[in-house]
Amino acid sequence: MYISIDERFPEWSEEIQQLIQRDSDFEELCTDYQKLVEWLAEHNHDDCIPESACVRNSMLLRELELEILEALELMKSTSQR
Repeated sequence: MYISIDERFPEWSEEIQQLIQRDSDFEELCTDYQKLVEWLAEHNHDDCIPESACVRNSMLLRELELEILEALELMKSTSQR
């Protein structure tokens, strides 16, 4: 499991840091991503947590990843203009 957004997308590391500095919405996306990664790492094999919660949070993590990638692609395309 990935620990940080930079480790998940190492090819975007510099852009991630730049976007976090200038965009509070993007920073919030990354914070939410980190919280979910930590939750999944802590509870993924926890018998007390319903499997549906782990599946739901895994799906949410994928959605956040897509949103993060979209924001990074948008930043890249606007900076090339």
